[in-house]
Amino acid sequence: MSIRDAVFGNPLAATVLTLAEAAVHARRYGSSKTSRAEPDARTTTVVSDLRRDGIAVIPDFLGEDTCATLREAMDAALVAHPERAWVDPEGADHRLFAFNRVNAEASAFFAHRWIHEVGQQYAECDLVNLFTLAGRISATEGNRGSGGGWHRDSFARQFKAIVYLSDVDIDHGPFEFVAGTTQLKSVLGYLWRGLDFRQTRIDETTAERLIARKPETRRTVTAKAGSLVLADTRGIHRGMPITDGTRYALTNYYFARPDVNQDRIAHFNDNVPFADGKPLALEEALSFAPQDEAPEVVESC
Repeated sequence: MSIRDAVFGNPLAATVLTLAEAAVHARRYGSSKTSRAEPDARTTTVVSDLRRDGIAVIPDFLGEDTCATLREAMDAALVAHPERAWVDPEGADHRLFAFNRVNAEASAFFAHRWIHEVGQQYAECDLVNLFTLAGRISATEGNRGSGGGWHRDSFARQFKAIVYLSDVDIDHGPFEFVAGTTQLKSVLGYLWRGLDFRQTRIDETTAERLIARKPETRRTVTAKAGSLVLADTRGIHRGMPITDGTRYALTNYYFARPDVNQDRIAHFNDNVPFADGKPLALEEALSFAPQDEAPEVVESC
């Protein structure tokens, strides 16, 4: 075992490191706070749910026709440009990164003003949406679900908006989230129950053991097409393995503006293809601004 692993795996040392990192994050994100209008009642309720649980669900966000149009567009794009899709090793999860660049409906979701405002009210800092991911996952043998099992995206401030484009029941790979695991006290508590400092991936046996202590915190989001899921993905979550049919969804990836830098752009450019065949650019990312109307789509699949 390396010295690093020994330190990160020691509960006391991991607690000190986590508290220090939390203080650094507070200063870092505090510098990007912007003045915002007083939120309306709907926004206040959703933000309250996010602060308590790390997740909020809004039904009927998109209409059935829009969901159907997006499903058809995703299928067509995957046929037309398979080289522009990321596919998991099991061949179940097909992802089109930056689908907002090639599809008008996805572009409208990407730039949605209310979702962005909710995220900023919750995160208390300026957020940048890097892209909209179009995801299609099918029931293939051995699939681990969207995201490849239980995990946290990171410990930096993040926010995702996921809209189901197909009906999702228990067999269709619903999004699962462990409520409360975004809170610092929860992160610290898990360090004393076997998790390491900055551990993002959690094997299923460990996750089930941790959840069993408070089974009521497990949220399995079964919902109709058009339902919107807002989540702080610092919390422990996964897409449940899909056992029947196909699940379609769009996901917005919001990051705190101080975290949008050349290293983050390079991370995505080095690891995934994009729906229009073009890499991300830092200047483009930092120019993100929510809009009441969808930005113009230059290329269509």
